[in-house]
Amino acid sequence: MLCQLVDELERIGDAGQSLAPCLEVDVFDKHAEVGPGLPHSGAYMLPFHITNMCARDMTARISRPDDFQSWVRQNPELLSQRFDHPNVDISLAAGGDESCNHYPREVMGEYLKHQFDDAAARAKVLGIRVNTWVKCEVVDLWTKDSDIYLQVTENLTATRDIGPFQGALLATGHWFEASRHDNYYSSPWPASRLIADIPPGSVVGVIGSSLSAIETALTLSSDGYFQRLPSGQLCYKAPESPRRLILFSRRGLIPRVRGRIGRRQNRYFTCERLQQIMGDESNHLTLQLLFQLFDQELAEAYGKDIDWQQVVEPIGTPADLLQQDLNRALKGDGPDGELLWQTILVQIFPVVRELYLSLSPVERQRFDRQYNTLFFMHAATQPVINAEKLLALMEAGIVQVRKLGKDYRFAYNASSREFEFHYTGPDGQNRCDSFPYCIDARGQPQSIETDPSELTR
Repeated sequence: MLCQLVDELERIGDAGQSLAPCLEVDVFDKHAEVGPGLPHSGAYMLPFHITNMCARDMTARISRPDDFQSWVRQNPELLSQRFDHPNVDISLAAGGDESCNHYPREVMGEYLKHQFDDAAARAKVLGIRVNTWVKCEVVDLWTKDSDIYLQVTENLTATRDIGPFQGALLATGHWFEASRHDNYYSSPWPASRLIADIPPGSVVGVIGSSLSAIETALTLSSDGYFQRLPSGQLCYKAPESPRRLILFSRRGLIPRVRGRIGRRQNRYFTCERLQQIMGDESNHLTLQLLFQLFDQELAEAYGKDIDWQQVVEPIGTPADLLQQDLNRALKGDGPDGELLWQTILVQIFPVVRELYLSLSPVERQRFDRQYNTLFFMHAATQPVINAEKLLALMEAGIVQVRKLGKDYRFAYNASSREFEFHYTGPDGQNRCDSFPYCIDARGQPQSIETDPSELTR
């Protein structure tokens, strides 16, 4: 918000120069620094947690989509001094696409801190007063005579009232539900807490099999190490008493692997076509229409019809399917070594949110119920290096992935003090798997009603 406010005032010239001295902005953060937030802070992440998105697609400004990648290239000395950890490689690239870099999440955090500091400095030049409050949590908000006042807790102890303000923006980002039981973790972050709390040799149940679950597996296997064999294969050398994890999800699927994005342009499944459909009041947007256009695009690209059953219910073990997906990501399936389906899908990302909101409530519920997981497994892909690590963990017997199906039950057994997953196995028999430790790795909760902060309450 601060970056784009200052950008806009600079852009409008004299009008911005006149308006700026009338503005004062107070920024409150309960952490010691402003900028990184949960996903990119060293307080939550470890050096081997890397960005899942390509650096060229990450930015604080939509008008400059490669801003983060450009900043990294312009600041090699700063980053080499800041990240001198032996297993941090700020030149790390995905094996499937030499132009797609995946840096440690803390590098993105440094970029965001730099953007905030730079915006605050430029704001001062314009005449805006920017006040930064760190280690200061806002716990209440109220209005008086059309002004807004805040109650804040400084250094997590003393409470005071601050105001008046004419507006307030709630931009708290991530939150996680409060833990209901001992040894139940409603979030895999901070990662260091999992390592400290869960002893070596433990068997851990993980709710979810998406990107956060993979990062959970990397966290709890970090007492071992990965080694590249002469054949090029990555293998995992387990410690004497390794933790073992079972990832549970309804479909038992893991994110697809990021490959090279090609230059092929969509003909049917395009942003322009979709915006035209959304703007036509006489024609309601439906999932059927979206799938028809997507299917038409895929069929033309591959020169054959797509076997959707293999997409929805792929045949094979999770390890075999991951190996196949990894091979496709590295080699591609298009004429220039690109992955055609990813090349097609990424082109409509700019309108995905608009598409979802344009669906009728009934269609939106149907998407959430039947296709949400499938969409994110294909849209939120994992980097090649993480896929290689996950495969190595599977082959070493450290990680398993199990399909729960639709009719499953998760429960806490008070007598045994263990967490239970009740589900129907592939043989049709009822099963119950129990664990002394459980981690919810499904990511950000959908409803703000689950936010335990005092302000939200």
